[in-house]
Amino acid sequence: MTDTARILPFDFNVTARKLQTTLPQILSEVQENCMRNYQMLALIQSRGNISFGNHGLGLNWKVKYRNHRVQGSNGENPRNFSQQNLYQTARLDWRGYEVTDTISKREIQQNRGEAAIINVMEEFETNLKKSIEQELGPQFYNDGYDSAYPNYWHGLNSMYRQAGQTFHINGGVMTARSRNDADKVIVPAGSYAELSCVLGAFSGTQHDPSVIWPEGTADAHYDFWSPLMLQWDKAGFTGTTDGEKLKNAMRFGITHAMRNVDRTGPITNVWTDRSNYIALKDFYEGKQTLEVTAGTQLYELGFRNVIVFDGVEVSFENAVPTGFAYGMNMDSVEIRCLDDELFAMDGPTYDMDLKLMKAAVETNSNMLCRSPRNTFFLAPASAVTA
Repeated sequence: MTDTARILPFDFNVTARKLQTTLPQILSEVQENCMRNYQMLALIQSRGNISFGNHGLGLNWKVKYRNHRVQGSNGENPRNFSQQNLYQTARLDWRGYEVTDTISKREIQQNRGEAAIINVMEEFETNLKKSIEQELGPQFYNDGYDSAYPNYWHGLNSMYRQAGQTFHINGGVMTARSRNDADKVIVPAGSYAELSCVLGAFSGTQHDPSVIWPEGTADAHYDFWSPLMLQWDKAGFTGTTDGEKLKNAMRFGITHAMRNVDRTGPITNVWTDRSNYIALKDFYEGKQTLEVTAGTQLYELGFRNVIVFDGVEVSFENAVPTGFAYGMNMDSVEIRCLDDELFAMDGPTYDMDLKLMKAAVETNSNMLCRSPRNTFFLAPASAVTA
C-alpha cells in the first residue's frame, strides 16, 4: 500500500504533489448521531420526582393496603375489638450504572493546539455524562428481576411479570387459563418490591365472581398491588386495524385505572412503540383532530410527537419494545439517588504508574413506582408466554 492510500484511503485520485501541498478542510463541529429523546426522564425531572442524598440499606416505603372492616350495627349490639394491621412494606435495593474512559499522557500532549480537531480532555466529562444519560433511556422499561440484569434499575417491566395465562369465565366464575385469543386480561403472576402482584394474595375477593377483573367491584386489598395487563391485538378487543384495537385497549386501561380515586390513580401518560403510534394516528386520520399544539406537559418540555386521547397524553418512546404500550400516572414514578446528583463524576485522576488520566460517571440509585395498581400494560399476544 502506498503512503498516499494509507493516509487518505477515501480519495484514490490524490497525487503525490497534492498530498504534499494541499490539506483537506477539517470541520471542528461534531455531528451527534448517537443521541435520542427520552421523555420519561424529562417528565420525572419536571415533576420534581428525583431526590438526592438518600441513605440506608435500600428503599422501603409503607403501603396502606386495606381499610378497617365495617360491620353493621343496630345501636345496641355489643362491639368486637381487635387490632388490625393496615400496612405492608415495599422494598427495593440500590442499583446503579457507570461509564468509564481513560486518556494517556501521550494523547493529552498530542491532542492540543492546532492539532486538536476535538479537544478530548475538554470533552472528557461531557461525553461521559451524555453517554450515561442516553443509555439510561431504555432502563425505564427494564425488568430488574431478570437474572441477566442483577444490577439494573427496577424499570416498568419489573411490575408486569406473567406466566402465559389470561382470565375468562368458566362455569360462571372468573378463572385463569392458558393464553387465549378471546381474552382481554393477562393474569398478573409476579411480585414487585417484595410484594406479590397476584390478585387476592393478601386476601379479599372480587364481589361478583362472574365478572372479569377489573370490571365490577372488589375489596381494596384484593387488587391493591396488581397491575392491569392486557393483550390488545386479538379478538378480546374488537377492531379491523391495529389502531382501532389499540384505541379500545387504551380506553379500557385508562377507564379502569380511574377506579382508584387518589391523586396517583388516573393515568396521565401512555407510551407506545413507534409502530403502534403510527397505527393510532392512521386510525384517527380524518375522524377527529388529536394533534397537540400546546397545553400539555410534554409539549411544554419540547416534545412534539404527542396526541391527546381521553384526556391523556399519548406519545412514543424509542425504548418501548415493539408491540407494547405503558400507561401510568407520572406522580407515582420516582428516581432516588444515594449521590448528591443523578450523574456523579469520579475523577479525572492521574495514574502515575500507567501514565493515564482516568474518569468515571456513575449513578447509585433506583427507579420506583409507588404502586403497580395505578398502571396498565398492553402486550401483543405473542409475548404472553410462560
